[in-house]
Amino acid sequence: MIIYASNHVDSRRELWLELVVLSDSNELRGKPWIVLGDFNQVLHPTEHSKYSSVNVNRRIREFCNCLLEADLRDLNFRGNTYTWWNKRTAKPVAKKLDRILVNDQWNVDFPSAVATFGSPDFSDHASLSVVLDPLINRPRKSFKFYNYLLKNKEFLPLVSPLWYSFNVVGSVMFRVSQTYCT
Repeated sequence: MIIYASNHVDSRRELWLELVVLSDSNELRGKPWIVLGDFNQVLHPTEHSKYSSVNVNRRIREFCNCLLEADLRDLNFRGNTYTWWNKRTAKPVAKKLDRILVNDQWNVDFPSAVATFGSPDFSDHASLSVVLDPLINRPRKSFKFYNYLLKNKEFLPLVSPLWYSFNVVGSVMFRVSQTYCT
């Protein structure tokens, strides 16, 4: 699904509601889903080059709640964090307005997929693309767990209740990654 969200807050609220309704529809339930484009809204104050506070305003909360309810999250990406620039030399501003969002089933079906954000060329927005199976031949690194953590008497009582409170299905490493992200 390709998005071009309005500059008007009320119209974006309608879009957020539509995304939540679509995510729960029979047509999409249990299927991989990707939503990409210009959302005209940051998800966190630090996604604005001139943020003055880390306080989350109402528009950010509404967007965040939409993504939580629709079970959408950013696809791992490479390239520029900021995807929009005002192209001014005096008082430049940059924001992350463009996103590539996916659901859990997308990550299961396309575990190697990567989003890329380029630099603005003729537009004030970055180019964006999705690579389903990057040909980057990276050596695999082994998972490391340092046993000294287990020697601390507070470690297991601290971690166990939270660890077992999540109901994530998949491989062990997938469950670790999803537990960490929530």
